[in-house]
Amino acid sequence: MKVFYWISIRAIYAKFTIERAAQMTMAADVFVVVGTSLAVYPAAGLIDLVPTNNPRFVIDKNIPHIRPVQNLITIEKPATEEIGLLAAQLKVMFG
Repeated sequence: MKVFYWISIRAIYAKFTIERAAQMTMAADVFVVVGTSLAVYPAAGLIDLVPTNNPRFVIDKNIPHIRPVQNLITIEKPATEEIGLLAAQLKVMFG
């Protein structure tokens, strides 16, 4: 299973270019965004590059309005409470 886990905008620019992040996103089986408003571009546009049938998770204690996105699962709770539950859910989904 390929998972692209976005840590922070600073981390992406330190290790990768946005082009590399886009390549990784397009190859991901699951896309997980934790603790972001999805308002800063170009990083916010990565969610649109996830393959159509693959799940996208957004976890944040204050999820802003997000336009409709296929297979988007939003979890509006602090990441510290939900990341373990997400891991268990992914294990069930992917074995």
